[in-house]
Amino acid sequence: ELIRCDDSEGVVTVSRIEYKFPEEYPFRLDGKLRSPWYDNECDRASHPMQIAQELDMDPFASDFQYFDSDVISAIEQEDCKPPYLEGILEFDEDSLEPIEFVKAEGGHLKLWIYPDVYGHFPEDLTVGAGHDISAGTGASNTTGSYVNLRTGEKIAEYANPWIKPETFANLAIALAKYFNKAFMVFDGAGPGRIFGDTVIRRYRNVYYRRNEESLSKKVSDKPGVFLNPKGKKRGYRSIPAS
Repeated sequence: ELIRCDDSEGVVTVSRIEYKFPEEYPFRLDGKLRSPWYDNECDRASHPMQIAQELDMDPFASDFQYFDSDVISAIEQEDCKPPYLEGILEFDEDSLEPIEFVKAEGGHLKLWIYPDVYGHFPEDLTVGAGHDISAGTGASNTTGSYVNLRTGEKIAEYANPWIKPETFANLAIALAKYFNKAFMVFDGAGPGRIFGDTVIRRYRNVYYRRNEESLSKKVSDKPGVFLNPKGKKRGYRSIPAS
């Protein structure tokens, strides 16, 4: 039933009105108190976290991991597969030109794409390379993720908790060259600053930060992205829209 309050004449009156749901109404049996208005607002929300923040007023639920664990599990089952190859990339330490991929079980570099007999990839393969840099002390991985920008498929991954930022910068340049001069993006904060300073001296196809607060969104002279809480929130909110 609905409760309506009316004070139009200076006197508060409360009336109870029985609400009749439309036939075949799609009830959602999730254990929560719901209404047609609430259901509609949930449909409009871009993410469950927004429902928790704006509708449920639940400060604990609104702080859960952004990507739903059930969705991640479903993607893992449907789309993920073991790498085709594992190993390392040998490269010239002076020129940072790649030499060859060397197979090695358990290697830090994993491929979901096969190079040809000459160790090359198709000329029309356009790659984006994202990097998250740790201090290299073993506490967390330094990572590189390589994606086919035309199809959105992941083609390679590098992960190593012990590699130092400046050492990884040279390897990342070699890997970018290996993957058809990939467009590099990296977290520019913390250890990423050391990484970025090394990269921009030797490689040009790099993302430079935009000033998202200005109307022009002008590209700055600062390489990399800066994943502060505000930047993360802006990036995450753009995902449902895309």
